[in-house]
Amino acid sequence: MNNKLMFVNCQKCGEDFVREECQHSIQERSLKGTWVIEEVLKAIEKGYQIIETYEIWEYDTIQLSKDQEGLFSGMMNKFLQIKQQGSGWPKHCLTDEEKNRYIDAFLDREDIKLEFSKIIENPCLRSLAKLMLNSFWGKICSKRKPKQNLNSQRLW
Repeated sequence: MNNKLMFVNCQKCGEDFVREECQHSIQERSLKGTWVIEEVLKAIEKGYQIIETYEIWEYDTIQLSKDQEGLFSGMMNKFLQIKQQGSGWPKHCLTDEEKNRYIDAFLDREDIKLEFSKIIENPCLRSLAKLMLNSFWGKICSKRKPKQNLNSQRLW
């Protein structure tokens, strides 16, 4: 509403930024939007009524466990492995024993096996892997519409 995330009880008051008590009709108050079922159930519990439904989407959700790979897990894990190995050894890893503990700890935490012989500081390889991770993540999460510059005066 008005290019902002707003939580209103009345469509018209929200559009007009009304701060006084609402005097609008039920028709003017009606909200149109997209909600998840938990929000709809809570609204009904609070006394709201559903007047009209345009569309309902139902889909299965998948909760992956640590031993299941997601759609992008393999690709992301590979670039995370390359980035981590290209970062070189942490400063506290001086002995082979400390280095092996570091590899084991990383495997426990991230479920990614680092290769001892490939852990060599390589800023170019690290930057490339980091760029790939950020690019994939950014592309997956990008909005369909390009970002618009907002006039801060319009926000208030």
